[in-house]
Amino acid sequence: MERFFAIPNIRVRISSLEPSEASEALLDVLFANKERVCDHFHLPLQSGSDHILKLMGREYDKAEYSDAVHRIRLRFPEAHIGADIIPGFPGETDEHAKETIVFIESLALSSLHVFPYSLREGTAAERLGDHLEKGTKKQRARELIALSEKKRLAFHQRFVGQRLPVLTEGRQDPATGLQVGLSDNYIKALFTGTAANNTLIDIEVEQAREDLVFGAQI
Repeated sequence: MERFFAIPNIRVRISSLEPSEASEALLDVLFANKERVCDHFHLPLQSGSDHILKLMGREYDKAEYSDAVHRIRLRFPEAHIGADIIPGFPGETDEHAKETIVFIESLALSSLHVFPYSLREGTAAERLGDHLEKGTKKQRARELIALSEKKRLAFHQRFVGQRLPVLTEGRQDPATGLQVGLSDNYIKALFTGTAANNTLIDIEVEQAREDLVFGAQI
């Protein structure tokens, strides 16, 4: 990892890490180069039930996952941390689904990518049995999507009244006429200002929604 920071004029974004890969050593290197690291991490979770994680063949449990999120938050308190979730895996009961909701609520996550389980022929999961009805999987997915929206809104609201660095995109939002930009923790921003395209500026966040924030160029 350190060799990437020897290259001038680049920024690093961590797209996806297994919980075991979010080690103290890796995070220390990223933190030492914080000015060149995007505040964005993705940690696949898949389920908040240790029983289901074991059925999935995952090599981590809830405790290990929680520890990984905590390690990242200690060094990158304003980072966007996302997670993949697969509701409706074969054998998932109502209790397992509730356990997943409660576990996610306890974590300092910013958003979820929700992908209901779909059958794939020839996989180990196909042979498990106890496959859920389509309607059950959809309902559990809706509950997780609602939780994701709640998490994302809370994440965005923490920046209201604060300065947020944004990279301008050189275009206007068609609905509002405001300029469009993206922060390094992947918050879409609509703002008033006159900055040129592909320019890093600061805005003051004035309002937050689940999908974006509004602000003014400083």
